[in-house]
Amino acid sequence: MSEKSGAVHKTVPNATAKIFFATNLLSAISYLIAARIAARIGLINTMVFTHLPANVCLMIVPFVDDLGLAVMLLLIRSLLSQMDVPTRTSYVMAVVTPAERPAAASVTAVPRSLASRANARRVAAGREPVRLAAVPRRRSQGGL
Repeated sequence: MSEKSGAVHKTVPNATAKIFFATNLLSAISYLIAARIAARIGLINTMVFTHLPANVCLMIVPFVDDLGLAVMLLLIRSLLSQMDVPTRTSYVMAVVTPAERPAAASVTAVPRSLASRANARRVAAGREPVRLAAVPRRRSQGGL
């Protein structure tokens, strides 16, 4: 994403760092806001009605020509995108018995952390280059 935004919108690294700082800060704040929203509209509604608009904001970013609007969409997305994490955990804990909660928590959290850890190990070992989702992979010279 940073390669694309830097190429299209001509951002400088310092500005890009500030944008990423703001997006991560808003993601952290979204955890705190999620509880208040869930108390008003429910856990499932909070997951759905915050995650869908966040994804729409992210889908619009590549089509925006104005850097300010692109950054605003990313900031909105960051504020909304993580609200499903605490609400999903709360929902899972609410529907299982107290004896099943440790197992349920591990089933919902471990696969996500293992996937990110495995990718980080491959990159650190030099077996796989760092890839961004928005950057298409190049084909090798020998074929597909």
